[in-house]
Amino acid sequence: MNARTRDSALYAVVVCSAIGLGLFLHWPSLHAGYRGDDFPQRAMIRGEFVAPRAPLDLFAFASGEPHDVEKLMDFGYMPWWTAPDLRLRMWRPLASALMVLDQRVLDASTELQHAHSLVWYAALVLVCSRLFRR
Repeated sequence: MNARTRDSALYAVVVCSAIGLGLFLHWPSLHAGYRGDDFPQRAMIRGEFVAPRAPLDLFAFASGEPHDVEKLMDFGYMPWWTAPDLRLRMWRPLASALMVLDQRVLDASTELQHAHSLVWYAALVLVCSRLFRR
């Protein structure tokens, strides 16, 4: 076995180990159910959130508009002392699109939704490993 083949084999083992370790450590999440911001984001997707959001804007928890923050405070989502111009939003269209897909296709199974996230994790590690290899 030449050095190049040995290096490639070692690199493949390292990448597979990283993916395997990550999947092993996150495996318990399959049975975790919904947590934290899953609930308001699911309400946003269904159109039941007190302050409507677009399907690709599920990480806009407070828009910075006083009327929006007031609605959130009246509903009890934000405490009464919240600044009226609070802006708590992240632009994450891919994550939002994947959440919409999960809810529309895999809504009955939180295990499948979490498994879908683990598949994306493995794909990300694989793609990054290819970029780092260059």
